[in-house]
Amino acid sequence: DLRTAMNVERVFERRSPVFALPTETCRLVATRLAVHSLERLPVVADSKSMRLVGIVSRSDLVKPSLTYFEEEHKKERFRR
Repeated sequence: DLRTAMNVERVFERRSPVFALPTETCRLVATRLAVHSLERLPVVADSKSMRLVGIVSRSDLVKPSLTYFEEEHKKERFRR
């Protein structure tokens, strides 16, 4: 509704929105999430158009690390 849109505009007037770009590294995005105490970030095509292309979450960034850990753990057990 119109009131909600106006409230969102006021928030963005006071501070710039936090977002990620598709070209940014996972490490940079993870740092931005931590610095701003966020769980998710919108991913926009570029900072000019601000066209939403996706959303990245903390768990999205952790999943590859968990997979790597599990594979290493299996290798360790096999070596013993």
